[in-house]
Amino acid sequence: MAHPYDYNAPKAGGAPTVLLADDEATARAEVARLLRGGLRCHVCEAYDGRHALRMFRQFPGGVDLVLADLIMPLMDGGELAERIRDLDSRVPIVLMSASLGPEGLDLLAGYWDLPFLAKPITYPALYHTLAPLLRPTSRRPWRTSGSWRRRSAATA
Repeated sequence: MAHPYDYNAPKAGGAPTVLLADDEATARAEVARLLRGGLRCHVCEAYDGRHALRMFRQFPGGVDLVLADLIMPLMDGGELAERIRDLDSRVPIVLMSASLGPEGLDLLAGYWDLPFLAKPITYPALYHTLAPLLRPTSRRPWRTSGSWRRRSAATA
């Protein structure tokens, strides 16, 4: 149970809850501002993929959408997406990243089925990508391509 003053916990009813995972504090704060001010979302902020996964597990059913940076240390956004899919395949996941090099583009190609936002994120891009996914009727099973699992198997 979340403490009543835990502002990083999902809130019951009202505004949709977005779990935002980004290792860059400034970028995370800017996107959170757009989500809160423009889309009127409640935002749970995570500083990396592992932190986001812990938060998702801590509040089952409390997250309406996950917005994750693709390139993060410890656990990238793709691996986070796959692990969340294992827990709840109906939660929409959107990946985001700044300019990507060849390795980042290869990683992104493994997640072709997830929406992607390029940083810096503008409000119109955020709105057009997230607003349809935040509608209650959008909660349908999603699948991911399994890129993280393929990468893990190849290195084992």
